[in-house]
Amino acid sequence: MPRLHTIIDQLKRSAFLRPRQDARWLAAVLAGFVAALVLIAALVLAVNPYQLYGVSLVTPAYINAHAYQMLPELLRREPYDTVVVGSCMAQNFQISQMENVPGWGRVIKATGGGASTKTLERFMQAAFDAGKTKRIFLTLDTPLTTGGGIYNLEGQVLDYLYDNNVWNDYQYFLSWDVLTGAVPRTLKANLGDKRLARSLDRDRMFFWDYGDRADRYNEDAVRQGFERWGAELEATRSEAPQQAAVFQKTFEDRLIHQMRKHPEVQFTVCFAPYSSAFWYAVRAYGGLEPFLAARANLLRQMLALDNVEVFEFQGDPIVTDLAHYSDPWHYDATVNAWIINEIQEGRGRLTGEDAIDAANDAVREISRPAHQPAWLRDMLPETPAEAP
Repeated sequence: MPRLHTIIDQLKRSAFLRPRQDARWLAAVLAGFVAALVLIAALVLAVNPYQLYGVSLVTPAYINAHAYQMLPELLRREPYDTVVVGSCMAQNFQISQMENVPGWGRVIKATGGGASTKTLERFMQAAFDAGKTKRIFLTLDTPLTTGGGIYNLEGQVLDYLYDNNVWNDYQYFLSWDVLTGAVPRTLKANLGDKRLARSLDRDRMFFWDYGDRADRYNEDAVRQGFERWGAELEATRSEAPQQAAVFQKTFEDRLIHQMRKHPEVQFTVCFAPYSSAFWYAVRAYGGLEPFLAARANLLRQMLALDNVEVFEFQGDPIVTDLAHYSDPWHYDATVNAWIINEIQEGRGRLTGEDAIDAANDAVREISRPAHQPAWLRDMLPETPAEAP
């Protein structure tokens, strides 16, 4: 019997202690979890790849892949007069060169790869909300103007970074993508990674062409680009008139609307100078004339505004030199530098109806088969309606 009493006493004690032990174990787990969250948030804040609140223990890295996420805070906190707004076609503009253009003052970029018109409007709104913008330099990426084109990176816009609401910033500090992606990339840049360290140079903010990949830009690369995107381009053949109408409407609703809404801001506008091979494809698919008609309507509306100046380079002979292109659209940084030099010298500016007609005629000329390589003419025979 003494043994039975002993067993009963032990059972009573263990039953009494178990809730306490369980509570201690649960408290330890919760404390560890909270401590881990605090450490993660502290690490994110210390590196602060997107520069939230403008504090960081390391040098900011203006990595191309971080552009969408960094620019809201940069627009809020940095001093500037001119904001460069555009897609990847505008990311290789060098800030120091743009700051030499008379009247542009201090320059900052609000650019993102694959940015649609909706995103460009959002970039501009973030700049207007900051209350410092005197000029917008808007470089337009035509296929994306329709709202996505062949690719669309709209999902890179993180709403909580744009809304200026501190109460939802916890999403940044506890983001797995930030912790495992942006933080390591920024640390690698600061530790001298050969590729990423270049992003520490603010003068080349969000660059993707640093001039070290000349092998990417040549006629063969353009041909491969057509092979990659040929099916998507072919799908546009029957939709050219509708796409031109969408192009015009989205431009009017999202961009010209902002130009009229902000007469106090000067807008300098240019369309990205795609290769002549691209324009030949548009021509071959029956889309050139609908696009040029829509563009002419937009140009008339912009030129009627006192706060807008437009520069035209889409029909310039430079677009026939495929050594500058890595596919039908993307050009190297030397073309970006050439654009700014042309603007600084006052060349390429449109001033009236005759200039609009001449600009469209220039695009028609460089789109002709005579300016294209034989492989492209074989790949994309012209439709009878578009033949010269």
